[in-house]
Order: sequence, then C-alpha cells, then structure tokens
Amino acid sequence: MAFFHFVWYLDLCLKVKKNSALNFGFGANNLFIKKDLTIWDVCCETNSNRTYISNLINDEFGMNFNSFVNNYRVQFAIILLKSENTYQKPLNEIADLSGFNSLASFNGAFKKTTNSSPGHFRITIEGHIP
Repeated sequence: MAFFHFVWYLDLCLKVKKNSALNFGFGANNLFIKKDLTIWDVCCETNSNRTYISNLINDEFGMNFNSFVNNYRVQFAIILLKSENTYQKPLNEIADLSGFNSLASFNGAFKKTTNSSPGHFRITIEGHIP
C-alpha cells in the first residue's frame, strides 16, 4: 500500500510540475498548508484565473479543488508520518502541519485517500521508520 501512495504522489508531482501555475503555488510555495486556502488564493499566487485553475485540476486530476488540496495535504501528512523527525508527533499536530483545520477533517480526508485511518497507517509503518 505504501508503494501505491508513493506512485500516486510521484504522478501528482509530475502533473503539478508540468503545469507551472500549479507547481508555483503548490510545489514551490507549499500553498496547500494554508488552512483557509481558497481557489482565489491559488489564482492570486499563480497570476491565473479561477476558470483556468479549476479546469486544470478537473482535467488533469479528475477532482475538484477541495479534493485536490486535501489529497495534497494527505500525501504531505504521509511524508510526515514516515519522517524520522516527525513520525512520533501527535496526529493532531500532523494534521495541523499538513494544513487541516481539525483532526476530524484530517481523519476523513486521510481515510478517503488511503482507505486507512492515520492512526492505523502509523501502526502499519512503525517497523519501517529508521
């Protein structure tokens, strides 16, 4: 299951990199960590318009803006959960560092993306952390 997440994240990164407007906002500036992020913030940051950003996310990733942001945040949370420096942090702190407003929204998005709760995910990877 971890390999699937890596492949999905790699695919996501490549698509974002290919689309320089999204790369600037999401990859280079970690805009997804902003808790109250809106599509208008991305438009301002990328000097683009709402229709372009919305269509780009819908066409390239097959999801709406909120799902896109939450997927990005979940993939970032997975990195934090696997990181030697952050894997022992409480889940609410991982959620906060990933840009989620609450532990409940983090749990919901994480489960939707990975079919696993963050706590269960952490347990399954504990033996693989350096």
